[in-house]
Amino acid sequence: IVTAQFRPIVQERIQKMVSSRQPSPPMTQTLRRLDGQAIEVEVHTWIIGDPAEKSALVIFNDVTAGRRAEEALHVSEERYRRMFEEAPVAYHEIDAQGVVQRVNRAECELLGVRPEELVGKHVSESVAPGQREASRARVAAKLTGKEVLKPFENVYTRRDGVHLRVEVRE
Repeated sequence: IVTAQFRPIVQERIQKMVSSRQPSPPMTQTLRRLDGQAIEVEVHTWIIGDPAEKSALVIFNDVTAGRRAEEALHVSEERYRRMFEEAPVAYHEIDAQGVVQRVNRAECELLGVRPEELVGKHVSESVAPGQREASRARVAAKLTGKEVLKPFENVYTRRDGVHLRVEVRE
């Protein structure tokens, strides 16, 4: 039932557990089911009964599905991250207060800035100075649900001072 690569580890754990009379810390290993399929299990082991009898309780918890789900989530997150970063259109992500959490390459190029110049600042700080207060109020209204999300135009200021009229789709 234990795959060849884990046999020495399992034998060593059993010996340590028997000699110390302490439960073995949980570990994850690969086992083979009777049908030959490999599965990942979390193994918990305790000494039970009379120590002279060297009896142990071993519980195997199949974690194969959870591991596969974690791996699929990781792949999906990586794909989303690449899509966000490499998109040909400007994207940024804000928190509930309107503070920029992430910004992609296209937005940085559009505004002529580095990511660290936008991240951590309120999203309204990149619009033209005369529109910042109104922008801050609109962002707050949208984040609280008082205003519906819809496309609009706004004027942004590049680092070099050039004003850009941009259509924003939320």
